Amino acid sequence: MKRFISNALLILLTLAGAGMGWKWLQATKPPGAARAVAPERPLAVSVRKVDARTVDIEVEAYGSLEAVRTARLALEVGGRVIEVLDPWLPGTQVEVGEVLVRLDAGLLDEEVMVAEAAVVEAQRALDAQAVEESGAASAEGLAAESLELALAEERRIDALFAAGDAAASERDRVRGVRLEAARAADLARTATARARAARSSMEATLERTRASASLARERRSRAVLVAPFTGHLVDRGPSVGTHLAPGERLGDLHDLEQLDLRVSVPEERLGGLSEGAGATVRLSADPGRAREGVVRSVGVQADVATRSVPVVVAVKGGARDVGEEESAPLAAGQFAKVVLRAGHVDRALVIGRGEFIWRDGKAIVHVLEGAPGELPVARRRELELGAPVEGGWLVNSGLSAGETLITGPHGLVTDGGPCRLVGGESEAP
Repeated sequence: MKRFISNALLILLTLAGAGMGWKWLQATKPPGAARAVAPERPLAVSVRKVDARTVDIEVEAYGSLEAVRTARLALEVGGRVIEVLDPWLPGTQVEVGEVLVRLDAGLLDEEVMVAEAAVVEAQRALDAQAVEESGAASAEGLAAESLELALAEERRIDALFAAGDAAASERDRVRGVRLEAARAADLARTATARARAARSSMEATLERTRASASLARERRSRAVLVAPFTGHLVDRGPSVGTHLAPGERLGDLHDLEQLDLRVSVPEERLGGLSEGAGATVRLSADPGRAREGVVRSVGVQADVATRSVPVVVAVKGGARDVGEEESAPLAAGQFAKVVLRAGHVDRALVIGRGEFIWRDGKAIVHVLEGAPGELPVARRRELELGAPVEGGWLVNSGLSAGETLITGPHGLVTDGGPCRLVGGESEAP
């Protein structure tokens, strides 16, 4: 215990002596003897000149190839399959008009026979009605002549009666004859009108039966499925003996002579992209194989979830272009990358991916400033970046052509800090 107390006293005395010595030194220090601060050492940096140049605006996008013309194969009538194209396999090429499927048309043949028999019957009825109408018209003519004769006889008897040369009974008789002739003429006209109406009805019946017969023949022709255009089958076909329902899907037919690439482009990347712009298409499975294309359409409605706009690129050459005889033909559904040429910007400033840093959501760079002969210093700039281009981004604001951009080391450069150049200027991106 005594040893502990003696050690503690010794430590306290030592600290007190050190403090008194420091105070004596501060009090006896001569004026102007303050410690000199060494000047800040210039930071070695690499730089490049900011040059304005013409920049091509290119947009990359990914999508799948699709055939411009496709057909869903189906029969409009149902029935039992009695013939199928051999072979009907995925990728089989067919020519326009080639028979793909044929159904048993026995019942349809019977329908055609019944409809055609109805046409013959309606034609015969119309012919008979035409004869009846002709007879009614002749009877009407005779009745009209009889009425004229009765009227003439009545006028003659009336004149004689007025002269006192005819009896009243004779006058009454000819009047009765005239009335009877008028009644007969009315009946004849009515019969003719009815005959004509019946003929019109039978003509309509004949047209209806002819239409039914034509429909039956058309239904029978629909029992055969032919290729609507030259193309390639996508799925396997039905088998002989299968019963098909009307409209049942049998497969698809694709015309690979015209292929489109459908992609989605973010709305901020559209820029000057428009119909007719050039494009280069490369398959993901064969990047070395390039195809030229042209923008066929640019959508007018952005997707609310992805904020992207659909763009359709027509691929030149179709499934197999000239000079690709040794390569496999393109197929619908293949994944591909497209570079869309959206135009160019004159006197553009471009900054590379490693020439700036992100800080608080802003693109930060430093440029060198200083008069000739003086030590240059770094000045901080905030950039507004534009569209991405090859090698970096367009600079909308924050830099000017001719300025000296510090390209590194970014983490050590400070605003206002002195700098010195090492090596030559860096190359522009």
